[in-house]
Amino acid sequence: MVQVTAGTLGSSVTVSVNAQVGTAENTDFTSTITAVPFAAGETGPKTVNFITVDDDIVEASELFTVSLSSTSGILLGSQASVVINDNDDNITEILKP
Repeated sequence: MVQVTAGTLGSSVTVSVNAQVGTAENTDFTSTITAVPFAAGETGPKTVNFITVDDDIVEASELFTVSLSSTSGILLGSQASVVINDNDDNITEILKP
């Protein structure tokens, strides 16, 4: 979620939201840069979605980081970590000979 938490925007601003791989690879989630526009006076909040990839691979929890950037000279928050919890079961199949 992106929102203005202090002050008032006197002009429009676009904030770029970028996800970078960590222990989660590009095959685990979509890592596109998302532009989040704010009009003058707008505060949000605005939601940014990241799509995780559901596969059949049993894995430990993994993470990626999300950072904000803008060319407008505004103060932005720090990076955030996002944890992907695996929902695949480790199933052992036993076959009779």
